[in-house]
Amino acid sequence: IASFDVRPRFGVISYASEPVVIANLYDDQQSNADDVIDLLQTSENADYMIHGDKRGTDIHRALTKVLEIMSLTRELFKENWAEIRFVTILFTDGKSNMGGDPKTAVMKIKEFVKAQQKSEAYLDMYAFGVTKDVDRRELNALSSLKPGEHHSFVIRNTSELVRSFDDILDFTTIGDLCGVADERPDATIRQKQPWHVLLEIPGSGKCSGSIVSPSWVLTAAHCLREVQTALDIGRITVYVDYNLAGRLSENITQFYDYDVALLELNKPISFLKTHSRSICLPCTRETTRGLRKRYPGTTCRDHDVEMLPTPGPVPANFVTRSGWVETLAYVTIKTAAVERKACAMNALHAEEYKNVTDVNQVVTDRFLCTGGQQPEADDISCKGDSGGSLFIKKKRRFIQ
Repeated sequence: IASFDVRPRFGVISYASEPVVIANLYDDQQSNADDVIDLLQTSENADYMIHGDKRGTDIHRALTKVLEIMSLTRELFKENWAEIRFVTILFTDGKSNMGGDPKTAVMKIKEFVKAQQKSEAYLDMYAFGVTKDVDRRELNALSSLKPGEHHSFVIRNTSELVRSFDDILDFTTIGDLCGVADERPDATIRQKQPWHVLLEIPGSGKCSGSIVSPSWVLTAAHCLREVQTALDIGRITVYVDYNLAGRLSENITQFYDYDVALLELNKPISFLKTHSRSICLPCTRETTRGLRKRYPGTTCRDHDVEMLPTPGPVPANFVTRSGWVETLAYVTIKTAAVERKACAMNALHAEEYKNVTDVNQVVTDRFLCTGGQQPEADDISCKGDSGGSLFIKKKRRFIQ
């Protein structure tokens, strides 16, 4: 949820006979996604043993605690109160064996929101049954009932939980939110990498590229060296310092520094119709927000440290093609100086560089290096992969 372009506050409660607060929704040091994840892993309150001998199941009392927290937010966030929306997510085995009727607490929560002059759109109550014996009717009674929407689910494992959340989240309504993908295990390669494009280049063959906005595609400049006109392309911009033959005088037949080009499309891509999406780029506002960092106030250097930490290596992927079949390739980016140097030396095995003695002549500081056998054998790119994105995953967003 926090990987979308919103800033939710989270609260987490563990309940048995009594509720125990793990993460406090109105505590600035506990309510953002990263803090909650840390608390769930390290806090004593996140250990179920905190309940001791009080092992009953009082859902009514847990939901009453939720209502208490919601009431406090009205006082603590007066300035933004009109815009605040609430989402409750209840996990239960459906066996409330003590306390009052949970449905009474649910009604009180709904009545509280209504009393604040808020419509039902400002409250979504989800209930997840975690055993096959859960009574569906009871589960429905603990959740919102809205036409055309599902708010109650029965799940058997975490994979089904992820699939349920994907069903809840409507990707068609989030606009051009970069780097968001369908991560369900049964998703197709195109659903998992919706920014990836195939470029058909007359006379030159195929290359790849990545959507960086509805009107722009990023690719490799060398893919376009013989292109004069192109269908659907309004403008081709090759980076000014790119020159494939720039070091012929040094017996370097192909020099790939600054090998970058942008294609401006005649007609913007409809993400809704094509089920495509842009990938995130470093040093942009969208990526800063996706990384849940301050904007303004976060620098390109901050992005570098976050995405390419040393000593590394940093896991990364690209889409590779064999005929019409696309698969995901796995590599590691070498960020430590010694590993990067050893990785770059592999470039001298290429036929084009057999006369090169200094690898820095062909692999400049602007290159990232993948490949080699350490820490394990990396996949390698093939003809047709040029121009595609090398991407990493950070906080459920994909960044080129």
